[in-house]
Amino acid sequence: MAMKEILSQLKFDAIGSYIIPSDASVDTLVSRQAESGLVLASDGVERCGTDFFVGFDGLEGTVINSGRVYQDYPVMTALLRMTGKLAYDSGHPLCSEFVRVKAACDNCGVEAKVIIPAPSTFLSRLFAETDWGSFYGDADEMAADVAAVYRSLLHDLCDAGCRFAQMNDTTWAYIASDAGLKELLQGGVDAGPYMDRLVRVCNEALSEIPDDMVVALMVGSKVPEPSSISRGRNLDVASRWFGQIDADVFYISLNVDSDNDYAFLSNLPAEKRVMLGIVSPAGRTSLSEQFVADNLTRASMYYPRPQLGITFSCGMAQDDVMLPAESVQWEIVRTAVDKVNKIVSRV
Repeated sequence: MAMKEILSQLKFDAIGSYIIPSDASVDTLVSRQAESGLVLASDGVERCGTDFFVGFDGLEGTVINSGRVYQDYPVMTALLRMTGKLAYDSGHPLCSEFVRVKAACDNCGVEAKVIIPAPSTFLSRLFAETDWGSFYGDADEMAADVAAVYRSLLHDLCDAGCRFAQMNDTTWAYIASDAGLKELLQGGVDAGPYMDRLVRVCNEALSEIPDDMVVALMVGSKVPEPSSISRGRNLDVASRWFGQIDADVFYISLNVDSDNDYAFLSNLPAEKRVMLGIVSPAGRTSLSEQFVADNLTRASMYYPRPQLGITFSCGMAQDDVMLPAESVQWEIVRTAVDKVNKIVSRV
């Protein structure tokens, strides 16, 4: 079955970031995902740390090993350090890692996906953590190099057999929070041009991918927005920009225990697949069929019903999930797959 056809039938998907025992092989992890009913499987690694980024030339990791009260980051925080302009001259370790994941997925009869940070996330980290001005004349020049190294990476992943790339982004959720917007404005950043640059770097990164490769943008956050009302209002602003990114599917982190304002969906192109992140990966709240059905009904007021699916609000290995054991996550996944597939099919 072609990847585009699989995507059109996708009712539920996990967004990765699993609890992985130290002795678990890729084959074991993929088989657990397949046994849980997922049609897409990964190596369960979110790759939000520095290890992924230092796979590009021009960067190295550095760790803060002393603290001061005026320091922006806590002791032992791993940051990026720029040593030169960004380049992709020697490949990326992820490509060989994906080959093993693809083989395991083929053995289990599921499709392999890779999970990487979005180019927009990469660019925002470079702004925040590095002395990029020592190597680039302006932000657009650096953004062009970010897009270029991602084009090369996606090309190599495609050659390795990858046909589904999930790009995780935290910048849009940051902009969609009251605190994030306030911090941008107080820092003298014009939110409009800033978001334009985030869109542009993503689209330039995706400009040369093959037609049979699916790209998903996961719009998530490390810090939940406490107010569903303000979150809905600001998502309406942010979605005017991230809806312009040339992704095939959007995974969007939402509230799992309260009403969601879905007006922001009207800003997304109608032909995209949208996965609503309304299921808790912690399993602390009961997965009510009525809750899922009600959310799908409300969301369909703003977006075509056949294009909607369901996903977890975040990964299983997030600090605030705190599952009691690794095995529990697979029961949570199985329950979510079974219930959501049933609900989506009849709503």
